[in-house]
Amino acid sequence: MASSRRLTTFCLRFAPVFAALTAGYCLRGIWGPHDSSGLADIRSVAESPETAAGSPPATGFGPTLKNAGAARMPAEFEPIDALMLGVNELIEYHPETLAAIVAALDGDTGIIALISQPDQEQRTLDLLRGRGIATDGIRFFMWPAESMWVQDFGPQQVLGDEVRIVDFEYDVSGRGIENQLPMAFAATFGMKISHCNLSMEGGNMLSNGRGFCISTTTIINQNTPLGHDVEGIGRILHADFGFDRWSHVLPLAGESTGHLDMFLTIAGPATVLLASYDAAEDHDNAVRMDETARMLAGEVTVDGRPLEVIRIRQPAIRDGCCLSYTNVIYGNGVVIVPQFPGTCPDLDREALEVYRRVFPDRRIVGIDASKIVKKQGGLHCLSLSIPRLPGATGRTAASR
Repeated sequence: MASSRRLTTFCLRFAPVFAALTAGYCLRGIWGPHDSSGLADIRSVAESPETAAGSPPATGFGPTLKNAGAARMPAEFEPIDALMLGVNELIEYHPETLAAIVAALDGDTGIIALISQPDQEQRTLDLLRGRGIATDGIRFFMWPAESMWVQDFGPQQVLGDEVRIVDFEYDVSGRGIENQLPMAFAATFGMKISHCNLSMEGGNMLSNGRGFCISTTTIINQNTPLGHDVEGIGRILHADFGFDRWSHVLPLAGESTGHLDMFLTIAGPATVLLASYDAAEDHDNAVRMDETARMLAGEVTVDGRPLEVIRIRQPAIRDGCCLSYTNVIYGNGVVIVPQFPGTCPDLDREALEVYRRVFPDRRIVGIDASKIVKKQGGLHCLSLSIPRLPGATGRTAASR
């Protein structure tokens, strides 16, 4: 408890300092270099000949590159030291979901609870203790963020000779303070940080931990106006995250975020779970997901292994609401799967069975996410894996 309060006090006291640093100041050498010059290109080799100005970017993938620095962005299915949760909104509007997530993690995964007000720490502890849920693995990180979608703006780590945070541009109106969270986190824990010249959200880039990543073409739409073409985006992904191969696929139709995690999760170095839709209920997405499955099934990862694509049925998107079974939380020894008991109990059961087959050695826990999805997100969106955290020990520390 004492250490968690010290962390909270530190973040609160120095919040104005971190805000000033984003204007371009240097923080004790923590800000690292960015250089994407002289790197090999990642090119699309599956661009449609019909692609023209104003049309959607083509899906595609690029040739294998060589990652000389051996840096890599870990996969979410790997062991982690901690999981960041957007407690700032969860404790206010979704306390039952918060309690269910912490209970499912069962003390095997450390938690960094992002809070925006001092009283949220004690209220969270009272909530959990009142339900008999252990709280000794929770550390509170105070930052005046309004959004709980920490997956999209939180500190993404790259591992190599040292742990480094990569800070991309989270360009969402009214969310400037969220964009500063990676710098505050790096300063608090003494980690190096480098700036990435891409505008994106974390929920739209998934890694297999072996130099291969997938995103939707939303990342192309976001960065073309900034002067980055597909080749340039590939070079930056290679330089900043260590990706040697990048696949970009179309997002779901009728879903507002355009994020990959709404219909896909990477479940192993060469395994992806991909949504499928009933063509009679959601024709556009049924076609898109089938095309994505065909494309990814022909993909080969950096280490030469062909991707296995496992389909998982999702209900039709209605009024922009996506009931996603791929928007999961990976903890140490557990996968937390969204459930929608009032809408599609049969598909709920199917989804749990898929995860049990894919992860026979993990606990598979279903959590009702019916209220969360009404805010255009899911369980994965409000969480973020922290692979390495200074000071993590015992059961909450990842295997090195």
